[in-house]
Formats: sequence, C-alpha cells, structure tokens
Amino acid sequence: MSEQPLAADYVVIGSGICGSLVAHRLAHRLAQQGASVLILEAGPRIRRDDIFKAFLDSPRKRDFQAPYPFSPWAPHPDFQPVDNDYLQQAGPDPYKAEYLRVVGGTTWHWSAMAWRMVRNDFRLQTLYGIGVDWPFDYETLDPFYQEAEEIMGVAGSADEHPESPRTRPFPLELVAEPFAIAIAGTLLRGLEHAFAARLDALNAGALQRRGQGGRMRGDARPLREQCHQLRLARQRVGPSQLDQQRVLRRRNSGRASRFGHHPYAEEPEQKYTLFCPRPLIGTS
Repeated sequence: MSEQPLAADYVVIGSGICGSLVAHRLAHRLAQQGASVLILEAGPRIRRDDIFKAFLDSPRKRDFQAPYPFSPWAPHPDFQPVDNDYLQQAGPDPYKAEYLRVVGGTTWHWSAMAWRMVRNDFRLQTLYGIGVDWPFDYETLDPFYQEAEEIMGVAGSADEHPESPRTRPFPLELVAEPFAIAIAGTLLRGLEHAFAARLDALNAGALQRRGQGGRMRGDARPLREQCHQLRLARQRVGPSQLDQQRVLRRRNSGRASRFGHHPYAEEPEQKYTLFCPRPLIGTS
C-alpha cells in the first residue's frame, strides 16, 4: 500500500453525470482565479472496447449492469441473476436502483432521462405529514436545472411536464421519431396469421465427452490497493443519490468531522425524496 499526498482547492466526489457537471462548472468559473479542482472516483477506469466485448459475451443482454466490472473496493447494486443485497431496503416498495461505480458513472448505460423533481417533493412534511421539508423550494433549483440541461443538451416539451414548471424552454426541441417507427405499421400489414417455420439442422455433429483426471490449482494474487491522503479547502458531493447520503452521514464518524452540513444527514430515520424518475405526487 502506498500513500500519495494530494491537495486541491475544490474536490468533487464522483465522476458521474452530477460530478462531471459540477467539476465542469467549477473549472470554467474558477480557472482565472488559479483554483484547482480534483475529482475523486472510487471505481476503476474502463475501456469502451472491453465493455463492448463483455456485452457480446454476456448471456443477459437485457441486464444493463452485466457488461461492467464489479470492483471489490467499489461495489454497485446487482439484481441479476440474484440480488447481491448491496441495497438494504426495508420498505414495502423496493426500488431497483441500478448504477455504476466507475469513471464516468452511470453515463455508460444511462437511459438519458433527465426528469426534474416536482414542487411538492420539497414539502413532504407540510403537505403529507411524512419526512421533512427541503430547506429550499423548486424555484430555487430552477436555474441550476436549466444550466445542467443546457450542458447535457436535454430535449423535451414543457407542455408535457406541467408539474415541473420552467422559466425557460428546453434547450432542444423534441427529437423526431425515427423513420423506421413511422413505417413500422406498413411493414406489419398482412402479417395477421401466424405460420410454422421449419427448422433444418445444418452442420450437426456428435459431442464427445471425455473425462480427464488431475488436480486443479488456483493462482491467488493480492488486490492492488492505493491509499491517498487528500487535503482540500471545499468539497462538492456528486455521487449517486444513494451514496450521497452514506458519504454525508459519515461526517460525524470521527474520521470525517470536516464534512459540511447537509439538511438530512442528521435525520437517518426520516423519509424524503432523493429522486423522482417520473411525476408521482403532482403539483400544488
């Protein structure tokens, strides 16, 4: 194990979509001041060609997590073929949150949905008597939502999302449907009756099994690990919504006393909205 001291004015935890946007914003606005920005990522750096090959070799093509490496030092939720119990959920409606812990985060298999939270998500205690209210309202986040959407190039229609009002339009208009979808109905006409297709076995042969005695020997190698000591002036948290809470709550563990305050870090038993993939509550 080796120690490599690091120092930075600003540290962003997580290199996913949120961490990348925060680092991008800090780097552009603080470059003239000579401030340094450092991104911390728990997971490994991966290569696109390796992931593509792993996808081709995977028997579970519908499992978006399957092609990506599972790091012992940076595990992530995995639900197929069995749940690895990374997420401990005691509620009646468990949510299968799939995300990656690698350089780039879940942008590697992101479904490109950029939903905004709705107004009532910020007032759960006031409106519904559960959890706690956020210390700010939806209108406070609106300009920051807009800035992130412009960097990502989000397309959409404000008319389809009245529960999340906008002061400015979407950066891009709705993407037109592919031509193939438009003509799909024409291609399917006339295929109203099913028919049996005959299967012919080509180049078939017998598989011979031969037993071979011997002893199997494994090659055990220690996990390479590096320990970094970091000195920073300010930190910005940008990991997944679930890991954010774990990181922030550790600030009082005795080893992270310098972590900043968080509105819900001291409320481990409370319920509050972490993310809203689609409108669930409505608007006021």
